[in-house]
Amino acid sequence: MKENEYAMRGNTLVGSTLILVLCFFSCSDLGVELRKDPSGTFDFTRHNAMGNVLSQGTLTINFQSDSTISGEWNIINGGSGGVLFGTFRNESVFLDFTGGCLACIDFVQARLMHNRLDGKWFTGVQWSVTDSGRFIATRR
Repeated sequence: MKENEYAMRGNTLVGSTLILVLCFFSCSDLGVELRKDPSGTFDFTRHNAMGNVLSQGTLTINFQSDSTISGEWNIINGGSGGVLFGTFRNESVFLDFTGGCLACIDFVQARLMHNRLDGKWFTGVQWSVTDSGRFIATRR
C-alpha cells in the first residue's frame, strides 16, 4: 500500500512541476518584440516635480526589431532639438536625448501603454542628476 502512495505522490509531483514550468514559460515574456509596432510621432509634455509644464514638443520614434530605438526630438517654441536613441523591452522604454554627450544627462524612463509613454525625465551634468519630473507623450 505504501508503494502505491509513494508512486502517486511522485506522479502528482511530476505533474505539478510540469504544469508550473509550462505556466512559467507561457506567462513569462521571452521576447522583446511589441505586439504592434508603436513607431511614429508623439506629442510630449515635460513637467517639473511640482507638476508645472516645463516644455512641450514632438518625438519621432522608430522602434527597431533588435530592441533599439532611434529618432528625433523637437521642443515647441524652444527652438532646440536633436537626435535620440534608446532601448525597449516589452512596455519599458529608455530614451536618451544627449546625442552622445558623455558629460550630459538627459533621458526618459517610461512605460508604453495604449500609444502613450508615461514616465520620468532626468537631466543633469557630470553624471549627477540635477532635476527630474513627469514625462508624458501621446502618439498622434
